[in-house]
Parts: sequence; C-alpha cells; structure tokens
Amino acid sequence: MKVLDQLIFLGRLHYITASAAEQKARAWCEKLQISEALHKKTEDLSKGMQQKIQFIASLLHDPDLIIMDEPFSGLDPVNAALLMDTLLDLRHEGKAILFSTHRMDQVEKLCDHIALIDRGRLVLSGSMREIKSMYPRNRIHITFEGDDAFLHHPTVESLKRFPGQAEITLRPSPTLAGDAQAFLLCALQSARVTHFEVTEPTLEEIFIEKVKESSPENIALTAEIEEPVGSCLDA
Repeated sequence: MKVLDQLIFLGRLHYITASAAEQKARAWCEKLQISEALHKKTEDLSKGMQQKIQFIASLLHDPDLIIMDEPFSGLDPVNAALLMDTLLDLRHEGKAILFSTHRMDQVEKLCDHIALIDRGRLVLSGSMREIKSMYPRNRIHITFEGDDAFLHHPTVESLKRFPGQAEITLRPSPTLAGDAQAFLLCALQSARVTHFEVTEPTLEEIFIEKVKESSPENIALTAEIEEPVGSCLDA
C-alpha cells in the first residue's frame, strides 16, 4: 500500500469517511512538509519520514489525548523543530499530550509537568516550575573574548570550557547573587563579555544529578503537556 492508502485505511478505522480521511491526510502532509511521500510505499521512506507519517496517522481522528513514545526519534533539527511547533499548536488547541523522551531540552520547552522514573521508581515529579525552583540559581553562562584567567575565580565550583564561552557552577553560598556579581566584575577586568546569564540548572543537569548512581540504560523520562484550561493527567 502507498502512504496515502494507508492513512485513509487508518482513518476509516476511526470511523472517518474515505474522502474525509484523504482530505485530512493531505492537509497534515502539507503542514509537515511531506506531501511527496503520499504516493510512495512506507518502506521506501527514511526513518524520519516514517516517523512523521506515524504522527499524522495518530492525529487523523482529532484525538483529545495524544500519547507518544520518543516522537523526535530519527528527525533532523529542521523536522524536530517542525514537530515541536505542531505539538505546541495542539497544546494551544486544548489537547492533552503525554510523551516519553530522553531529550531534556525538548522537555523544558514543551512540558508543564514531568515525572522522572529510574528503574521503575518515580524519583521526581511535579510542575516544571516547581522542580526548577527547588534548585539554586547558581549556573552562569558566559560568552567572552580575551583572557580566560577569571574562570579560576574562587567562587567557581566547576566549569565547562568551550571556544569563546563557558558554563560555570558557583560554590554553595548564602549570597549567590553577590558571588555572581563578583565573578562578573573579575571577568570584565581581563575579557570582553558579550553575554552573561545566571540561571537555575537545566533539566538535563537535574536529571543527571538525580540518577548519577543509576545506569543510563535504566532511565526514562515521562513528560506531560498539561491541558491549558482543564485538569491535567497524572503521569
């Protein structure tokens, strides 16, 4: 079967007429920039294109609840961004979306609530904002030109050095804001600072901290996008 025939068939399983299913399939394929696949066989498509066709098949009947497993798997950055925009559109329409992923950056952008599971045990759950607020704003992202001697400032607990920039964790202190300012003043004495940002740890850093004693293959993250105007699902 060609892709269009498969989508029509799957739509009819959800009691959509053949003509309506075809119209929806063509509209979704156009939106996800994959119209050229409609008259090909699924096995002739790349993994990323197959992933998008599966996504379309899941949405033909306009479900209120969407459950996905690793929806961004096999997608290049352009198509991953396209899918992310589509998920955000569905969220704004009031759809409830539950998905599992290991991509913490996507979780931070998409999700209202998360549940972190390690070896079958729930180790962390709650709203994204609640979880982030549990950790101090002791991370600094700095972009600079010039001497990097300031990176060895006594307020620095650890750092990751990249060309022209660094990610820094400050030592625990009751005056983190003051420590960040002291670090910035030191940096300005020897370098030209073009970007300076103080943040809480990323979800990826929180993830690593919570499971640092666990094996990576036993870790999964289940993330939920909350329905904007109603009650949310329990992850």
